[in-house]
Formats: sequence, structure tokens, C-alpha cells
Amino acid sequence: MRKAGLKQHSVPLLLADFSEMNPTKLTPNTRTVYQHLSNVDAKSKAQTAADHQILNTIEEATLISFIQKLTAHAFPLGHQQIILHALQLVQIHHPSCKSMSYSWFCQFKSCHPKGLKAAWTKNLDTSHAATVNPIVIEHYYKPLEATLLKYAFTPSEIYGFDESGFPFSGDGICECIYGGDGSIQH
Repeated sequence: MRKAGLKQHSVPLLLADFSEMNPTKLTPNTRTVYQHLSNVDAKSKAQTAADHQILNTIEEATLISFIQKLTAHAFPLGHQQIILHALQLVQIHHPSCKSMSYSWFCQFKSCHPKGLKAAWTKNLDTSHAATVNPIVIEHYYKPLEATLLKYAFTPSEIYGFDESGFPFSGDGICECIYGGDGSIQH
């Protein structure tokens, strides 16, 4: 039963109206329109993608902001660290989620090319390695030892920030993700 004042259009009339209102666009296929009208529960591609998204838009923005802040303070993150931070965000709503894959990270990185940039880094470059010899090391540690004794630092007040470029573990080669500013290099 039709309500008064409402028109009921057939697919050909809908397509004719579309063509008239959008003369520069291609008219959709008649069969496609029939399929969309017959399946009212069909989701758009955007809605299907949103349903499969692990992090929502706000969580992604939070993660990007966190990465950019760490980068600004000279602490860029590797993919494993980003995955761990993302997993913590996911577990707020989905506590049963125990891991996230590298492919998620690759997709996340490719979806945010302006906010995130990647670069391969290594801790000990050739110029640093060439200067590692007993004389240079002695010239570094003798004044350091004198300063530590002069001011009576305790071991709990000493941190490993000597900028020598020696990695704490591993080979030090990794892909780091930086905030969108390409001018920062570490």
C-alpha cells in the first residue's frame, strides 16, 4: 500500500533520474541497482572495511600521536614496539586478543603515509666503528671517571647515555617509524 504523496520508482526511472542529475557520471548497471535494492542488509565497502578494522579511528589517531611525540624526543619506534602499543589499545575493548601480525603493521603504515615515515637505522655506523680504539676510549673514560669521583655520584645516578653508538643488544639494524616530519634524523 502506497502512502499518499510518495512516489514509487522503478529501477529504469531511478537510473533515468540519476543520469539527468549527474550527466558527467557513468550510469550504474541496471543489474547492480536491482541487487542493491533486493538486499537491504548489504553493506558498503567502507562499512565492511570499518567492521574489519582492529583499531577505531580515535585509537589510530592516538597511536600516531604517540609515535610522533616519541619521534620528536628522539625515540622512534620499531614495528614490534608499535604492534605492542597497538595491542594494548585493542585489548581495552577486546581482552581476548593476544597478538597482532606484521601484516597489520604494514597496512597501518600504508594507511598513514603523511603521519608516518619509515627509515632503516643501525646503531653503530662505520665512522663510529673506525674510531673505536684504546686511545680514544681512554680519552673518554678518564675525564668521565674524574667527574664521577669529583661529584661522588652513586651507581643509581649513572645512566647509559654516553652517545657512543654501541647497541645494548642485537645488531641494531631495524626499521624505525618516524612522525611525518622528514627533517628529523636520528
